[in-house]
Amino acid sequence: MNLQEQMNTTSATLSPLSFGMRQIRLTDPPQLPYLLLSIYLSIYLSIYVYLSSLLIYLSIYLSIYLSIYFFNSLSLSFFYCCASTKFLFFLSFFLSLFFLSFFFSFFLSFFLSISLSIYSHYLSIYLSIYLSIYLSESVVYLSLSLSIYLSIYLSIYVLLFVCLSLSLSLSRSVHIYLSIYLSIYLSIYLSICYRVSVKSLLAGL
Repeated sequence: MNLQEQMNTTSATLSPLSFGMRQIRLTDPPQLPYLLLSIYLSIYLSIYVYLSSLLIYLSIYLSIYLSIYFFNSLSLSFFYCCASTKFLFFLSFFLSLFFLSFFFSFFLSFFLSISLSIYSHYLSIYLSIYLSIYLSESVVYLSLSLSIYLSIYLSIYVLLFVCLSLSLSLSRSVHIYLSIYLSIYLSIYLSICYRVSVKSLLAGL
């Protein structure tokens, strides 16, 4: 097995990384349903805030319309009851109705506007915090797993490179020592051969 196959098998065994209780695979696609859910929630929140503002304006319009209507009815009743003998009774009755409708319209307008605005703001804050926490958590897990995977892959690559460089340096040192040994052996052998040849020549003379 060569170096590339060892690196491929090592990366294949290290691809599923776990952090805590969650397991993240780097080869998996992004979590599309959660993204679609966040988009759906943001669209729903915008529509809800728009409808709440419409309801607030509608309540204010109805309160103004009710106050004008009861004021007109009060003026008409006052005009028709001027000639009657029960003027004070009808006047007190319609004045009470007018003030009651006026108070009720203002109460509806302010209460609905305040309650809907508070509810929409709390809902928007809650959804924004939830979405930010969820997205930050997913990004943190993904970046952490990616950094762990890259660090392990880089450490294995550096280790293999160091082993290869050490093997190359050892082979070079072995070649150097072998060449030195061979040169010494050849020099000794040549010196012995030279002495033998000189002795044979002297013996022949």
